[in-house]
Amino acid sequence: MKKLAKSRISSTVLLGVLFFAAGCGSKGEDPLPNYVVNKVQTKTTAENTQANEGESKEEEEKAPLGNSSIMQEDLAGGKELEKGALDGKGEKDSLQEKETGEKNLDGEDMGAAETEGEGLLNDPEGELYVTGTVDGLEESSSNSVLQSVESAEEIDLLPAGTAVDIRALTASDQIKSCFSYGEVPEAVFERMKGNSYKEDCTVALSSLRYVRVLHYGFDGEVHIGELVVNQSIAQEIRDIFLELFDAEYPIEKMVLIDTYKGDDRASMEDNNTTAFNFRTVEGTKTLSKHALGLAVDINPLYNPYIPEREGVPEVLPENAAPYTDRSAECEYYIKQGDSCYEAFVNRGFVWGGDWAKGKDYQHFSKTP
Repeated sequence: MKKLAKSRISSTVLLGVLFFAAGCGSKGEDPLPNYVVNKVQTKTTAENTQANEGESKEEEEKAPLGNSSIMQEDLAGGKELEKGALDGKGEKDSLQEKETGEKNLDGEDMGAAETEGEGLLNDPEGELYVTGTVDGLEESSSNSVLQSVESAEEIDLLPAGTAVDIRALTASDQIKSCFSYGEVPEAVFERMKGNSYKEDCTVALSSLRYVRVLHYGFDGEVHIGELVVNQSIAQEIRDIFLELFDAEYPIEKMVLIDTYKGDDRASMEDNNTTAFNFRTVEGTKTLSKHALGLAVDINPLYNPYIPEREGVPEVLPENAAPYTDRSAECEYYIKQGDSCYEAFVNRGFVWGGDWAKGKDYQHFSKTP
């Protein structure tokens, strides 16, 4: 009986060892768990895999990470986009690449690209154009596609924010005709109602003017810009932005603040250049010069407003903290003597960067 029992135990142990060995032998064939960590602006997991398969570490370290330290945060998903950056393989980002006058995505023609979540709005001339939404915010049609135009009249039919190829507009008077102002069109006022032109607005619509201009974006392309300002400064604003255009001064975007539902902070955070917005000065009950259409904020993310609250400085917009050091080098800073400063100050505007307290580096205003 003892021998039989020992034999059964030995058999059991032997079977256990065999099953354990079989399990160990198959472990290496099981698929890896789906724990993939995406690294921002660094080597991809695919490149790491290639390194494990035999590529040298030296080759892996050659992948460029870009030549600019300025990062922008995308409203829609918080994605970081590096200005002029290169991807992990050292190839230029095709989203900003221009070939034969057209924008391409992965080498494909974008002329027939479709946008998601499309809607329709009237442009100032009564034409329909496409809009979309970003986190619930109204947004003009995508400016990632470079629109070729043959005349200033074609530009008039495109929405603000659109990037345009103006090489066909060879005459200087054709370019100048793209800088204009007039009474606020009904279609534009429909966008303003309840946003920049609130129900308690005490400013007569007849005292405001709608301004259309061209400007160079941070991408180096020409974009259509729009502002609403007081009639008393409309001509000067038109002339200022023509002067800045001739100087190729970079302005990232210039659409009405109604795109952001009249939310000044959201507009500033997105580095949007704006003018009229019926509101009070931040933290007070006093009407802002913007409420009268007598002020313009230029590239507000890189030129923040720094008011003092009970002796403690605050930074607006909040994501502009890295740009409070005005001694640092940044091509988007407004400084005394630069082309933007001179264009406004030479026409009697006051710059908030000259204020003794509560510096407002984005702000230019004028009292008629």
